[in-house]
Amino acid sequence: MTTPGGQQPTSSPGSRDRIALWALILGLIAVLIAFIPFGAFVGWLPGIAAIVLAIVALVRRTSRRALAVIGLVVAVLGAPISGGVTAVAIGGAAVQAAGTPEQSADAAKVATTTETTTAPEAPAATAEATTSTADAADAKVAVPKVVGLAGNDARDRLEAAGFEVDWSQLVIIASNWKVTKQSAKKAATGSTITLTVKPKPKEASKAETLHAVFKVWGTGDPDVTYSTDSDNIEGKIGRRYVMKVSDDALYYAVTAQLQGSGDIRCSVTINGVTKKGHASGGYNICSAQLSSSPFSTGGWG
Repeated sequence: MTTPGGQQPTSSPGSRDRIALWALILGLIAVLIAFIPFGAFVGWLPGIAAIVLAIVALVRRTSRRALAVIGLVVAVLGAPISGGVTAVAIGGAAVQAAGTPEQSADAAKVATTTETTTAPEAPAATAEATTSTADAADAKVAVPKVVGLAGNDARDRLEAAGFEVDWSQLVIIASNWKVTKQSAKKAATGSTITLTVKPKPKEASKAETLHAVFKVWGTGDPDVTYSTDSDNIEGKIGRRYVMKVSDDALYYAVTAQLQGSGDIRCSVTINGVTKKGHASGGYNICSAQLSSSPFSTGGWG
């Protein structure tokens, strides 16, 4: 067809450039789809379109021939890539569906084992027996009363009844301790019973009575106090004070506080065991104490 001016109609340079650009875009889309498993089934559509547009752009001699060439190359490469990826995906699916011979053999063994498994009633019976045993173990029973007994006697009685024994403090020789409290009156068999104990007083012969002897001597006019865990008595410097030792006492002590000046010494003695103290000047305090102890000579230390 000839225009009124006698020239053949031609497409504008802009439209030819756009054809080359679209050829590159469709080529890239074809390559991207090729990397998706089974993408070959649809990836050929943009690939063919890219090839056609690239050839058209080259024939029309677009100013962007480089874009057309790149689009053509990319579209051509997309086809084998798409085919390879799809082939790998199909092969993997086939292998997974078929499984290995070892897996088939294992499945057969599992089926055989399942067929030869005993009836489910037996596990149910075992579970019932286990529950009954657990309920019996959790049932609380009376704990033997051991308050007032020596530590060794209390321990033997509790262990004979099926309980474990723990102590409120470090106990090495249980017979030297006396139980003052137990942690429970009822407990499940096999549980632990904690025993609160105190040192057992040393047994004295009928002819022997233990006494605590307190002394404070030196210079000054201190405030003197003789004390036990149950009583406090005021004293005087230079006087010797004697107190009968109680079987339940935990300690005997003497304290003497100076009143601004002086130099004093103090002591307490029980059953041949003596503790001493010293204070000098100001309002310093002289103190000495003996405590009931099953590990000390004479039972006091």
